[in-house]
Parts: sequence; structure tokens; C-alpha cells
Amino acid sequence: ARLVTGSDPGWRGDLMGQFHMEGTADAAHITTRLRATGVHRAEFAPQTLLDFDANCNAVYHFTERTLENLACDSPLGPGRIRLTGSIAELEPQTRLQADLSSVPVAAILDALRTLRNNIDAGLQAAGTVSGSIVYNTSAAQAAVQGKAARGHAARTAAQGPLTGSLTVDGLELSGGGLSQPLRAPKFTLQ
Repeated sequence: ARLVTGSDPGWRGDLMGQFHMEGTADAAHITTRLRATGVHRAEFAPQTLLDFDANCNAVYHFTERTLENLACDSPLGPGRIRLTGSIAELEPQTRLQADLSSVPVAAILDALRTLRNNIDAGLQAAGTVSGSIVYNTSAAQAAVQGKAARGHAARTAAQGPLTGSLTVDGLELSGGGLSQPLRAPKFTLQ
């Protein structure tokens, strides 16, 4: 990271990347594969280190500074995460969608432990998460402009750029200071 960006972002681990680009400056098709093992923050080493293997494809338009048809796919335990969308830098418009399919809650807990060192090492998690989250800056801008055009002065919930829902099946948290396991057979976050 220091070689590429000129600064140290504080991450440690082994990274292997493959990058292939073909086309023109107006439309370059990019294919990448990033494999990382033992990823963690420099300040601490969590009990379980983060590993990932992501394959991505996109078309980049250099003159317009836009990334289109982004599609990244990565297995996570027995589940899968897929990221799709587009990013436009000159007219700030971003639409990204993350689809989760049977992602283990334990893997999410391990990822949190990679970011934060104050999560109890004895805390255990079971269950899976599936669903879809969309980050869309143009939809949020349109909602704000529409309310302003209609002159809405009433208190309404502002729609942000993040929408979607995640369903958690078979959640069980145990250990780490919990006297009894916390269980939820199924619930949806929206």
C-alpha cells in the first residue's frame, strides 16, 4: 500500500493480485483477482485473521472517469458476497449493490474483530445472513430534490443513499460474558 498510495493505511497481511486490462482509454475492460490471507490491523492481531479471494470485472472510461458494469464475487465460508454497480467521478453518481447469500454470522464477527480489538475473543456466533444492500447516491439526491420541489415542510424521514434488507437465520451468540446464549430463529433488518 505504501508503494501504491505513498502512505501506510495500517493493514498487514499477504496480498496477491492479478490485473488484466485490454481496450482503449475510452473503454478499458479490467479483470482482477485479489487474494489476501492473514489480514489484520497493524495495532493488534485478532484471534482469527481475515482471508478473502475476490474476482472482479469492470469497464473503465478514462476520459469520463467512470467505472461501469462492476461485478465482484467472493466466497465467504459456505456463503458468497457479490458486489455490482457503477461509479461516476465527474458527476458524482454511485450505485453499488451488495448481495449476500448464506454468509456465516461468524465470518462477520471475525471481520469486526479484524477492525476492532475490543470485541471479546470468547464471543461465538452461529447463523447465516442473506439479502441485498444498495448504495445509490442519485436516488437519494432525487428524493431530496423531489421533496424540495413539492415544498414539503412536514417532518418526513429523509431517504438516504442506503436501502435494502438482510435476513438473519439461526442467529446464536454465546460465550464472552453472556450467561446464556442469545438466540433468534429468524429476523430481517431493513
